[in-house]
Amino acid sequence: MKKIVITQGDPAGIGLEVIEKAFKSRKLHPDVAYVIYGQTPDLEVEKIVNISQANTSGKLYHLDFGVPNCTMGVPSKSSGAYSLRILQQVVADQKAIDAVVTAPISKEAIQLSMPDFIGHTEFFAGNTNEFAMSFFGPHFNLALLTTHLPLSAIERSMSEDFFKEKIRVIYRQTRKILHNPRFAMLAVNPHAGEKGAFGTVDEEIRIWLSELECAESITIDGPFPADTFFAYHAQKYQMIISAYHDQGLVPFKMLSKGQGVNTTLGLPFVRTSVDHGTGYDIAGKNLADAGSMGAALDFAEKCLHLHKCKSN
Repeated sequence: MKKIVITQGDPAGIGLEVIEKAFKSRKLHPDVAYVIYGQTPDLEVEKIVNISQANTSGKLYHLDFGVPNCTMGVPSKSSGAYSLRILQQVVADQKAIDAVVTAPISKEAIQLSMPDFIGHTEFFAGNTNEFAMSFFGPHFNLALLTTHLPLSAIERSMSEDFFKEKIRVIYRQTRKILHNPRFAMLAVNPHAGEKGAFGTVDEEIRIWLSELECAESITIDGPFPADTFFAYHAQKYQMIISAYHDQGLVPFKMLSKGQGVNTTLGLPFVRTSVDHGTGYDIAGKNLADAGSMGAALDFAEKCLHLHKCKSN
């Protein structure tokens, strides 16, 4: 039996709504115990006080975190503290959890209680750098070399050790999910640096990729200029590695339109997430689309080998 935890996210957002909608139309897998961490959902659930009590597969459980002191659609210190408490419980329970599916949080709200909070990915990874943010969707799959960094810090972060460590994680973890995938690396600078005219980091990346192939049989094509890659080359590859956050996520979210899944590679448990935000503007109005939550649940089950994973 596997255990999948679903976190509510920010209680002032659409997290609970998309969870409820996803499960109302969902057939529970017979080998999974599902546990919702957060407010009491409008679903048939069994309430428990700790994760060990979720001991029957094909069943939906609820670990109650009480009623938050917040207003729907309005992020606050209270809503941030509530969602942070849920994430802290996930970390405390991680040895008993096989997968976590996360609803959206507000980084701004959590930072009112934890100023150095960056995001789900970094919080779950803790002090290790052996993780990578990735996205699986109907048109292409994406992994991020760097995550939540300002553009001014991208090149500064690009040391040889950092680059090779991230590439190893992305390569090895992706191959656990997809069968014999082809990998492509996007360049940092316009026109892949134009042989040094726009910076030297892309020439260094080219050398590092060659070294990884020769020494460790890690084969990754590139670096490709990002402005033409998605129009002409993306369909040839099963995993595209973006140098920084918006470079790959702008085309990914434009094309996926709520069907993409955010997955953290390299954690001790499978972690998937919706690919949208808190939806404060529609919170409490019963307008949220649960498609991405359903896709995140599907992908978590697939990564636990409950279903066959297929590449695009």
